[in-house]
Amino acid sequence: MRNLIQAMLLAGMVLLSGCVEEVVTMDQPAPSLAAVALDGESVAWGDYANTVKYLVFWSSSCGACMDAMPVLEALAIENPDTLIIIAINIDTDLDSLAELVKQTKLTFPVLQDQLGITQERYRVIGTPTAFVIDKEGIVRDAFQGMMSHRALRQFIRSTINKYS
Repeated sequence: MRNLIQAMLLAGMVLLSGCVEEVVTMDQPAPSLAAVALDGESVAWGDYANTVKYLVFWSSSCGACMDAMPVLEALAIENPDTLIIIAINIDTDLDSLAELVKQTKLTFPVLQDQLGITQERYRVIGTPTAFVIDKEGIVRDAFQGMMSHRALRQFIRSTINKYS
């Protein structure tokens, strides 16, 4: 058993050694997503083409994150053709996350980053952390920390106007 684990780790390291490190940089293409949808399906930026993307990293234990979810949901509903909210959860319990999304009735994509790869690519050190990605997939803005509901609405509306 131990040899199998060692062999798997070695194979993983060999595979990863050929990977190019992706790091978020303003005014450059957004690093790829290594998070998955709640149904386990992988996702890519191409799944959200031709719209402004508000990418937010969050945790269910983050009060500010949970407080912002209804505002983000309303903004997603108000702007279906110009904005996609993509919420990447950094918690490790997928079952609890699925239940939370069901209870809060979130309709925008909620992704799971159990391995922390996407967090690392985006240099997330706390939640909430958000990025604005334009229609062409270029990172245009970043914000860390809590915003009032009013400030969040204004920020996202100005983002839509600026990058649509």
